Amino acid sequence: MVDFTKICKIYIIESQNPNDILNNRTEGKALSAGLDLAGIANQYFQVIDNECFDKCIEIICEDINRLKKEGLVAPYIHISAHGNESGIGLTSGEFLEWDSLTLKADRINELTGKIQPDPKNPHIEISPINYCFSTCQGYNAFKMQGDIKENKFSSIIGPAAPVDWSDSLLAFMTLYHQIFYKRQKAVTAVEIMNMSAGLDNIFRIAMGFGLVLK
Repeated sequence: MVDFTKICKIYIIESQNPNDILNNRTEGKALSAGLDLAGIANQYFQVIDNECFDKCIEIICEDINRLKKEGLVAPYIHISAHGNESGIGLTSGEFLEWDSLTLKADRINELTGKIQPDPKNPHIEISPINYCFSTCQGYNAFKMQGDIKENKFSSIIGPAAPVDWSDSLLAFMTLYHQIFYKRQKAVTAVEIMNMSAGLDNIFRIAMGFGLVLK
């Protein structure tokens, strides 16, 4: 049986607002500590502005390419920040709309490459990247997909409404536990993460539905 804790890694990018830092609210760092305890490979980054975000992406992609040689097949990029239906905010006060994040997803796919999910159809390539948005209304990140003919991600998980940090932390810890240890399919894991936080269909999943022809 495949050990998902060996072939998956979660990259946590956190960008709190100044009040969060002042009050020591670090959802991303708390999640990282929980994942460490569970033995789930992860790496934590704190970014303050767009330039720092881009540098973080370069580091993550370099690490993904290194680990691919060791069997990594399912990288997760977890973004912890404030947000709304239009995008996410950074510590600096900069606001990244989904169009800006689409460009970052394109850069990630450019650096890490696509995968061929079906050996019988080697001309079909898709992105292997899974995104989790621990941001208010982060489910709207599915807008990064854009043109149905172009695949930007393997999956996106996030809340479709505002959500408290405590609910988000519990929900995502449950999600990763269900996927990596209980071997649940992502759709089922999302249902369970909602139940764990006492929420009704707040966290949702969008699957990458576009295909890129080689």
